[in-house]
Amino acid sequence: MPDSKQDLKLVGDAGSEGEGPRGCFALWGALGLAAYTSLVLLMLLAGIVGVFGATVAMVLSTAGSGGGLMSGSEADSWRLSELRRIGILSGADTPPAYHDHSPGLDGSAGCMIAGDELVQWEGWEEVARVPIAGAVLRVEGDAAAPTVILGGGGAEARCPFGADQGGDRFTRMLRAEIRRSEAP
Repeated sequence: MPDSKQDLKLVGDAGSEGEGPRGCFALWGALGLAAYTSLVLLMLLAGIVGVFGATVAMVLSTAGSGGGLMSGSEADSWRLSELRRIGILSGADTPPAYHDHSPGLDGSAGCMIAGDELVQWEGWEEVARVPIAGAVLRVEGDAAAPTVILGGGGAEARCPFGADQGGDRFTRMLRAEIRRSEAP
């Protein structure tokens, strides 16, 4: 028969030096490395998800810029400088309204109000320059994604807008410009 505590070791009883912690801490000793590894893997996973989310948000925000109607002062400077370089926009002029409708939103196609004219370009080449004074304004297509057409002076400029890109605001701006030009 064993003699009390000397011969019988109890779980978690640290009778000699170096045996480890006592009581409930004895259970954590075996799980320590696994818990630490799990924590590190969880942090790694959170980091990967964060990087992926930030990348998606950045791509979506970049893709969305340039497609809607905006003031020329809000347009990226490279868009306007390229139009100045090829002669569509003159000098240091800043258009009050600018719309990029190129498929890749790369600025290669669009419409803008420049001075007292509506200018349309495709493939970095001017397609139409219509004087706003005395022009006829038409809107075709769906109200949410209209094509705004300005005709006059023997030319016609067509500005297609996607859904929620400001086609309705552009139409109102052109109507106001036409009224202003007709006022005595």
